[in-house]
Amino acid sequence: MWATSAASAQRGNCWSARVGVPSELSVLTLLCIALAGCHSGPSQPTAAEISSLKVKCSEDGLGYSSEGGKIIAHYNEQTKRCYVEYIDSDGISKYVNDAETHKPLASILAGKSGDAPRGIVPLSNGDWNDSVDAARAKIKELMQEDAQG
Repeated sequence: MWATSAASAQRGNCWSARVGVPSELSVLTLLCIALAGCHSGPSQPTAAEISSLKVKCSEDGLGYSSEGGKIIAHYNEQTKRCYVEYIDSDGISKYVNDAETHKPLASILAGKSGDAPRGIVPLSNGDWNDSVDAARAKIKELMQEDAQG
């Protein structure tokens, strides 16, 4: 199968007539085609794996202290991350952190003495977006329930 004639090599066939084996370029091409066919993209987790990740996320949420408020842990299937939301007993102040890194992702702070609440969302460049609406939108995005199919 690997052997070829000199005539086919002269016609531009990718097989090497001299040694009777494919040229290096042909081997690399075949390897790339084979690998591309085998890896069509990242695999999706099974329902059992997602369930396990949600349980682990809930357990991670237990590690946060509530100090009189409420803790909600949520595994977001779209981002494949676990987020922990703390809602203060006043019902206004909210904080969402990445459960693994403990990085703050969005905060709404109750205003003092009748002042309006303040929202804070860290930006990718290290700055902060100081907006209640942006903080509410980010919390909703991270803590949303995944669509049931």
